[in-house]
Amino acid sequence: MNQITHSVTMSSREIAELTGKRHPDVRRDIRTMLEAIDVGVSRFAHTYLDQQNKAQEEYRLPKKLTLLLVSGYDVILRLKIIDRLEELETQGGFAIPHTYADALRLAADLAEQTVVQEKEIKRMAPKERAQDQMAKSDNSHTITNAARELNITRSDLVRFLKQERWVYSRGRKLVAYVGHIRQGTLEPQKSDPAITGVLITDMGLQRLARRFSKMEYFHA
Repeated sequence: MNQITHSVTMSSREIAELTGKRHPDVRRDIRTMLEAIDVGVSRFAHTYLDQQNKAQEEYRLPKKLTLLLVSGYDVILRLKIIDRLEELETQGGFAIPHTYADALRLAADLAEQTVVQEKEIKRMAPKERAQDQMAKSDNSHTITNAARELNITRSDLVRFLKQERWVYSRGRKLVAYVGHIRQGTLEPQKSDPAITGVLITDMGLQRLARRFSKMEYFHA
């Protein structure tokens, strides 16, 4: 029996164009997403020539990962992406089944994808609401407030940050690793360093929300 492959892909450039986002920001979101689900980014990396004929990097995502990426975007942007994916599929993104057996296989594959996507949507819904709130804020967050936004306990968040090498203990204070300060996910707490010594930025909070939405790490 011939294997039916699903070849619909969407480039990070097209995602940026459809959503009105900057291409570097879309690439950053893709790297963050793939890191959270432990998938190597290099398998989706491609090179294109810009208007100055210089080689630039883009990512080409299959349908499932494209939908997973834009699940954190607002409804209007998600709709644009879904409409475009449907257009690509109409143009021949799916291999057309030529036998009854192939048709049954395709139907089974689509049914399985639908179940997976529905489970993913239900699991990510609380985190999407948290991300929408975070996107409206330009402030940094104490660990206590961040834990509240993520709907987990402060002790669980501290334990995770230590295990993932975001922070370490220095006496009674928490100190951010330099790498995360440079990435912009953490910053020193200057106003009252005696409390914890570290703040989580909006970027860091969004990254944590995406990470927790992909894993059963905590049990509230």
